[in-house]
Amino acid sequence: MPQPSSSAGGSLKKENLLVLCIDRDDDLGRKTSFDGPLVGHEDCLKGAIALATADPADTDSNTMFEAIKSAREIGCEVAVVTGSLKVGAASDRIVSSQIDKILSGKGKFDGVILVTDGADDEQLIPIVQSRIKISGIKRVIVKQAERLENTYYTAMDWLKKIVKDKEMARLMLGVPGFVALAQAFASAAAPAHDRARQRGRP
Repeated sequence: MPQPSSSAGGSLKKENLLVLCIDRDDDLGRKTSFDGPLVGHEDCLKGAIALATADPADTDSNTMFEAIKSAREIGCEVAVVTGSLKVGAASDRIVSSQIDKILSGKGKFDGVILVTDGADDEQLIPIVQSRIKISGIKRVIVKQAERLENTYYTAMDWLKKIVKDKEMARLMLGVPGFVALAQAFASAAAPAHDRARQRGRP
């Protein structure tokens, strides 16, 4: 079951908040007939159900359901923004444009509660912060995916440090052994990275 890392309550209810869910690589648009941005409980719920039906393994639907649940508990608006399969500058421009569209619409929000499914979506935090205050963050993660993702990034950090330190590489592995290990790890980690980053996406 997905586990939010934090909860919003108390004084947050006094603000006019927006619960915002980000689908950076646009699973919603690619797998359903819904396009971002979705604004409002009804449209977001329809989109989440459609995505869960199209691909039950896709955790973006879990994130959308959590955003809807949080918005109902707080008594505020909810929205989903989407990017592009080409994750990076291209998708982030689309996300930025959709956020601007929401914020320029009806009403004025004092802040947003950002609901994400991991580190990939959280790279967009500076984009959100440049437009509106982030009043809270909820991280919704399938536990197995979290362990896999954390293991992958820890191992990658370790290898990067060795690559930068030639003396350490010689002491620990020797150059030929290091090269062989790095190549083997890269080959083995590629599928794991895809699962950790995409978490069930084709």
